[in-house]
Amino acid sequence: DGDRIYASAFNDCGDYELDTASDIGASNAWATTSQSDTRASGGFSAVACCDGYAVCFRRDFMQQVYNSKNPFRIVDIGTWGCLDNFSHCNWNSTLAFASDSGIWLYSGGYPRLISEKLDIRDYTGTRLAANGDQLYAYVPSENRIFTYENTGNSWGERDIGNVAMLRDNGRDVYAIKNDGSVWLVDRGEYGE
Repeated sequence: DGDRIYASAFNDCGDYELDTASDIGASNAWATTSQSDTRASGGFSAVACCDGYAVCFRRDFMQQVYNSKNPFRIVDIGTWGCLDNFSHCNWNSTLAFASDSGIWLYSGGYPRLISEKLDIRDYTGTRLAANGDQLYAYVPSENRIFTYENTGNSWGERDIGNVAMLRDNGRDVYAIKNDGSVWLVDRGEYGE
């Protein structure tokens, strides 16, 4: 919410009662203002999970929430952002995310840019999804789905037309096209 991050009370996702002077405890909800770095501008654009921790993105900045109970701790990762809440996914124990500067992989420490070989200038609206073997990225400015294979650090591509959304179920990647049709990216049209 703006510059604040909230965590619900332990085991109750609807309880946001914060600590008071007479009731302080690890099971209470928690909130804090997150803007400690002047480079972290604007509101949050996405929240994701990586290795059991919450990763909070702005369009141009990345922070991670540590600890498993109140009080939590926010750590600045750096000037890597995420476009929106549909521009990231979990893949092979890493967090993949798209920013204005490219597609990144994060598993702790610092993110690693993987899209430099694509030579794309505009990642606006990029959608990510993954199955066990490949990462899929629909890049609207190119009107193509790019596939990334980690062991060879190589990219391929598929052309299935204008895509509104990519989603996965852990095994298959689905594309919802602008005409309302649903496609299994690797197998063709699925239905409406």
